[in-house]
Amino acid sequence: ILHKNEILMGDVNPKNILVSSQLEVYFIDTDSYQLDTFLNPVGMPEFTSARIYRKGGNFLNVRRTLEDEYFAIACLIFRILFLGDSPFPSNHFTASDNIKNHRFRFDDRTGSQSDKNYIWLNLTPKMRKAFYDNFVNEVYTDDATWDKILEEMYTHIHQHHLSNNLM
Repeated sequence: ILHKNEILMGDVNPKNILVSSQLEVYFIDTDSYQLDTFLNPVGMPEFTSARIYRKGGNFLNVRRTLEDEYFAIACLIFRILFLGDSPFPSNHFTASDNIKNHRFRFDDRTGSQSDKNYIWLNLTPKMRKAFYDNFVNEVYTDDATWDKILEEMYTHIHQHHLSNNLM
């Protein structure tokens, strides 16, 4: 609903989303949403797109786009599935350097490895491609497509087509 009304959450991160025991989702800290010409002045480095970093990384000077929000949503989904881990390796580079240089932790080109490889291997091919596209190719997955990808994964798990290691 927010995106359909051209409202960006901007500061997408796990601390700004609450889920009740009845699986109701609530957004909090809504005073920094980006509306019309009012820019969102805050954000977390690990949820900030490469485009914003290329423009200096200052939220007061860069108008966020829907694609920037899609990047943050991909990061959030990744963190949920990977038990809080970032899509980018924790190495001697900063989050902004890793994001700008597309250092995705499961990038076959760099040979990156992770102790969460079993999770990666149990994702559907569409989900792996979506993460790779978001974090390496800067081709962002919209809300409706994530919905379909997550539904497909849910179906595959419940039909025992994938390991339930994710659970």
